[in-house]
Amino acid sequence: MKKILTLVVLCGMLAGCANQASNNTTQSNDQVAESSSAIDEADEVTGEDKYEYQYFYEQYNKPFKVSGGIGIEQFISALGIEGEYGWSTDPTFDKINGYFEYSEEGDGAYRLKASYWNRTDGKKMFILCFNISEWAEASACAGVERVTDWYEVRVGHPNPESKESCVIRESGVVAYLYNAETETLEPMMARPFNNIPATSDMMSFCPPQKGKDIEICQYGVDEFEESEYHTLKFNGQTFDYVK
Repeated sequence: MKKILTLVVLCGMLAGCANQASNNTTQSNDQVAESSSAIDEADEVTGEDKYEYQYFYEQYNKPFKVSGGIGIEQFISALGIEGEYGWSTDPTFDKINGYFEYSEEGDGAYRLKASYWNRTDGKKMFILCFNISEWAEASACAGVERVTDWYEVRVGHPNPESKESCVIRESGVVAYLYNAETETLEPMMARPFNNIPATSDMMSFCPPQKGKDIEICQYGVDEFEESEYHTLKFNGQTFDYVK
């Protein structure tokens, strides 16, 4: 991967982790899948683009085998993120509340946050949120821009010191359901978010350390000024957008 650009996005954390499910819903993930777009169908990436820039979402939107029990440490370990990036600073593992957080700034920066929820259907849902900015060769920037209501990649300004490189900003979520029979994290067919409106701004998803709801930080693409905050309220199986 290319050098990571210092991340300038600051997103407020909503107090809460969700280990207790609400009893307010009957909507299933299959219903959500019917009404949501799939990134794999909506956007195709050429082999050349993948060679130049490896998308975080595409690296982690696949099944992962879990070993050593069920908990936030086991979920994060299954994804192999530590081996991919390494921990140059200490990550936060809140085992009691089922919460993970890691960020790094300096020569490069990125932010990863995750929580898991006990749903009313008895399944465990694990969501990893990411905000990453990286330098890439200018030739890699063509065709990488894509936007959905839960995942986006934006090409930023060229490097002022070298016109041959550019900034690629990637943010979004990968969501899984835990299959206890196979001990596997299985990617959800669609993100469990309902009615997120379209916007030209970028959105950063912040899972809770305590509580049940997810916070969205909305900010401008160019100036990176936080403009609005919204809530994704947990309804027992999925999340409803609250303006």
